[in-house]
Amino acid sequence: SRREVSEQTAQTVDGEVKRLIDEAFATALRLIAEHRDLLERIALALLDRETIDREDLALLAGDLPLPPREPLTVKGNHAAAIGALLAGCRQFYGYPITPSTEGTELMARLLPDLGGAFVQAVSEVATIAHLYGAGGAGVKAMTFTSSPGFSLMLEGMSYLIGAELPAVVFNVMRGGPGLGNIAPEQSDIKLACRGLGHGQTHAIVLAPASPQEMLDLTMLAFELTLKYRNPVVLLADGYLGQMTGKIDLPPYYVKPGVPAWAVTGDRAHRRNLISSIHLSEVDLEAHNRHLIAKYA
Repeated sequence: SRREVSEQTAQTVDGEVKRLIDEAFATALRLIAEHRDLLERIALALLDRETIDREDLALLAGDLPLPPREPLTVKGNHAAAIGALLAGCRQFYGYPITPSTEGTELMARLLPDLGGAFVQAVSEVATIAHLYGAGGAGVKAMTFTSSPGFSLMLEGMSYLIGAELPAVVFNVMRGGPGLGNIAPEQSDIKLACRGLGHGQTHAIVLAPASPQEMLDLTMLAFELTLKYRNPVVLLADGYLGQMTGKIDLPPYYVKPGVPAWAVTGDRAHRRNLISSIHLSEVDLEAHNRHLIAKYA
């Protein structure tokens, strides 16, 4: 009957989709396995186990030389994750979403060995709230997401900007509007540059064009987000996130540190305050003028 044919067709399609997913996952695992030793050596170099205790690591800041390495051949998403680690990122909060998931997976694998924290949030709304808390503590933190998830973060982005907190959000863009599909698209550039949350909100926006720039601009993002106390949005389309290419590692990496303005609960930072609320109209106007001057 027509119904039986339809059910058989659906089963065939489901089986083919499952096969393609299995093949893609197997390929990703193979690529990670091929570079496992090198990635683990990078993790050891980042931690610098011989000279720095994990407790001391969070209190130090600055650049350290990275021993010369052979180029890596990795996906763009992996390159961005490696760049984040080299930039001193030790906190990751995220909700997996195609086509950005490989970066999230690599952070989950490496951060525990670096004394860091990986948290799979319950949603993108929770993710941006976690980034607010981490930014308030002066911690370098990031997330990977894709277009529908990025939309859900916009209210939190406004709070981050209003409170002048650092955060790095990597949006590996996919088709829209709505759920769209998982094919690559670049239309979120409009959203990131012209419509980022309510109020006088602007983020620093970086758009890599190669796997090498996925690494380099992710490192730059952490430098800029702390320098200007403003979120940085990285934009790459799905093609670039999945594209495999050669990357050269930089000659240095950055040790995590705690800025003087952070709210950490210790004596040195006791009188610090983080907030985006200004109940007085005069105070709010002054704050907005300050933000506009910073954007300029």
